[in-house]
Amino acid sequence: MVGNAGMHAVTMCHDRAMPASWSHRRIRLRWGRLSVYLAGEGPPLLLLHGLGGSGRYWAGIAPLLAGRHTLIAPDLPGFGRSDKPHADYSRDFHLDALGGLLEALDVAGPVDIGGHSMGGILGALFAARRPERVASVALVASPFPHRRERPSAMPRGAVRRTAYRAVQRILPFVSPLVRSATFPRAVVADYLRHTDESYQRTSNALIWDPTAAAELSSLVAVLAGRPQLLIFSDEDTTIAPDSLERWRAVLPNAEVKIVAGAHQLLLHDHFATFAAWYSDEAIPAASVPF
Repeated sequence: MVGNAGMHAVTMCHDRAMPASWSHRRIRLRWGRLSVYLAGEGPPLLLLHGLGGSGRYWAGIAPLLAGRHTLIAPDLPGFGRSDKPHADYSRDFHLDALGGLLEALDVAGPVDIGGHSMGGILGALFAARRPERVASVALVASPFPHRRERPSAMPRGAVRRTAYRAVQRILPFVSPLVRSATFPRAVVADYLRHTDESYQRTSNALIWDPTAAAELSSLVAVLAGRPQLLIFSDEDTTIAPDSLERWRAVLPNAEVKIVAGAHQLLLHDHFATFAAWYSDEAIPAASVPF
């Protein structure tokens, strides 16, 4: 079950999808407060956003799945409305936060995990480390971790860091003026709330560190017999072209769907392909044997 203490109703507007009422909580963990949005009832489905997103990225999925699943969409630590501590934003840090979130919500059994882009990497790593907590995985437009010749770096020097922090404080206030043909306004506002520290260190730890790929090699064994889905677009130029091939190597039994919409394919088809897979009566979380 998911506890409901301290929840209040919010409206998550997706701009082009039907608005859906979610509840919002701020979960206190060791490093600070984690912002999380909740909707629906039924087997828990943990939804993880990408590097440029937030929990509100998933707003438009509620009309499709809230009648079948409890939807759990956190703002990852350092992103959206979650606190932004001075931390290493390592894989351990983010995975501990996910475990702490599920514990705080009283989610005791296995959960379905869906992740977009970098969120897919994080979800897969959670499955590799804690397979007993995972019923199924669905990865959408996720890059496969690999080495980058020049990893992202934070601004150097006191003046540059001070200037960046000043700009970062101002950006959320100008977000209402930003218009995007792809992203909901709420997600644009949340994107402008991350810090350079959280953004750069998280991307370096999850996307650009090749040792993350080594951890994922265990997925072949630990997820055997559990539902797996890979949704990619052949129009996606944001991630490396061999990403799908590399994911199939560690998830050889995954169902693969190729759809239009490039990297933001979820927003382009209003979550229809993703939600249809979870609506299949054959894959409810409660039926997965352990």
